[in-house]
Amino acid sequence: MSKYRLRIPVEKINFYQWTKIFDALRVGNHFGYVIAENDEYFFTEEFNCDIMGLLAVVSKSPQYSVKDKYVLYDKHHSLILSGDEKLILSVLSIHFRTALTIFMKELDDGRLELSDGLEGVFEEYE
Repeated sequence: MSKYRLRIPVEKINFYQWTKIFDALRVGNHFGYVIAENDEYFFTEEFNCDIMGLLAVVSKSPQYSVKDKYVLYDKHHSLILSGDEKLILSVLSIHFRTALTIFMKELDDGRLELSDGLEGVFEEYE
């Protein structure tokens, strides 16, 4: 049975790749983070046009601006923040090691497949 390991240092994983990793872990209910562009599409998809629900989340969130490029939505705690790639990754950085450990275990167990964009991050070994 194949196992997976990192092919590159953690510091070299880019914003797009972290987005793919956290998306896969959210689907598996390991983390509740959604990383997305700060646009109408994201809010429509996440909040099903529930303006009151959206306002409740935004009003209790520590940092949100419609002018920022990205959002990080913590579904488990109903918090949202916005910012650039660097800010989003700095907030998530405390979860990097755990996320990678879970992701590789899910790959090893066959519950996840290596998606496009992550081939350069992970490699199979025997």
